[in-house]
Amino acid sequence: MLVYIWIAAVLAAIYLYCRQIYSRFSKYGVMNMKPVPLFGNSGPMILRTKCFFEILVDVYNKFPEERFVGFFEFLRPMTIIRDIELIKKVTVKDFEYFLDHRSFVSEEADPIFGRNLISLKGQEWKDMRFSLKPSIHQLPDEAHAPIHSGSGQPDGFLFGSSVERNRRGG
Repeated sequence: MLVYIWIAAVLAAIYLYCRQIYSRFSKYGVMNMKPVPLFGNSGPMILRTKCFFEILVDVYNKFPEERFVGFFEFLRPMTIIRDIELIKKVTVKDFEYFLDHRSFVSEEADPIFGRNLISLKGQEWKDMRFSLKPSIHQLPDEAHAPIHSGSGQPDGFLFGSSVERNRRGG
């Protein structure tokens, strides 16, 4: 009987913990897909029906009117930015506040991509950012995020129609 009580207590604790984590976006009014306890929105990836990036595209497309949306990779909350102006703000103006974010590739696995500015952390990131800052701020806005295919037509799915609007100056 005591074993059943302990199992029930552990399950209740896990449930309450997941509920607290998964209510993070709704607490702030950020739209997100309903997560599955312990798996978040990564269920299709675990079942091997979709890869990680297909899940991100699904979350991105589910909320077309939102500037940014929430996503849970297991218990880890992530944000997908949809609005081009917000992307510019985060990647250019407020870039210094976004250090030590998650790396997708380690330096050991891929020495080139693992050493780019997005993958660096801590003081190493600050040093690289400082050395690159003059060259980044001298580039025109179009050069910060190249999104053109070989045909010369904009085709970045994360930027959508905002690319054309920004070209026109609106």
